[in-house]
Amino acid sequence: MAIPIIIFHQGDAPYLWFTLRQAKLSNPLSEIILLGDSSNAHYAGVKHIRIADFFQRAKQFEQHYQHFSTNSKAFELICMQRWLVIADYMKNHMEKAVFLDSDVMTYCDLTQEQQKFKQFDFTLNRQLGPQTMFINKLDGLERFCEYFVQYYAHPEKMAQLQSWYDNYRVTALKGGVCDMWFFEHYAKLYPERVGETFNVNSAIFDNTIQYDDGFEMRLGIKKIIWKHNKPYGYHLASKAWKPFNTLHFQGYTKCYIPKYASSKNLWFYLQSWPYRIQLSCGLVRRILSKVADKLKRLS
Repeated sequence: MAIPIIIFHQGDAPYLWFTLRQAKLSNPLSEIILLGDSSNAHYAGVKHIRIADFFQRAKQFEQHYQHFSTNSKAFELICMQRWLVIADYMKNHMEKAVFLDSDVMTYCDLTQEQQKFKQFDFTLNRQLGPQTMFINKLDGLERFCEYFVQYYAHPEKMAQLQSWYDNYRVTALKGGVCDMWFFEHYAKLYPERVGETFNVNSAIFDNTIQYDDGFEMRLGIKKIIWKHNKPYGYHLASKAWKPFNTLHFQGYTKCYIPKYASSKNLWFYLQSWPYRIQLSCGLVRRILSKVADKLKRLS
């Protein structure tokens, strides 16, 4: 049976149509579940579930949450709450699933790939990122939820977060305590429970396209070519082209998403014209930034 795919997203971002479409193209037998809100309930071929219907535990967590990050409170809070929502939805519907960030483009059969990680509770990318996360055991996800919730439920644990953040801010400009912070620490405590999806000796689950991760870059993102209708990147250490199972378009790189669709038709091009404007603006900003950096070095 094909593994279900879960995507969590609030709002109706223009790139969402493309990532949902790509997930379906690559996994036609999988049920795609969009945990969303009323603004994104209109996508054909997707099972839409209201986040609000599974938000009770997440709401309780919000009462204890304290913010230790330079990122906005709203952003970091919902990133943690989503795991409570996903776990509560899965309780009554499925034991295992694949979670995809809503800005991930997928090029592989996720049901087949899941077999490589079936001994683990769940997987991470580079031991902290949940961009493509195989949730193989619901109770494993529950254990992680209990792990981060208890940090906010007990004063001594909260003090540890405060102390870590105070030390972090001495040298770091951005970031702080977030769901990935908890994933990283949990993976170190329980390595036998957490699988690793980033492996250059196999088809690769991308960390994020704007980080080189050992691959050749072009214009600030991984240089990608297409072979057999699948993206490949040039791995510098092995001097070989490696296939990618996914590409993750974090931050400003979301404007590139339509370019990396594996199949395009007339309706696709009608949907993608706003992105062409964003792409042009993004490239101009990248060029101006590089020019400014060179001028600073010369001055």
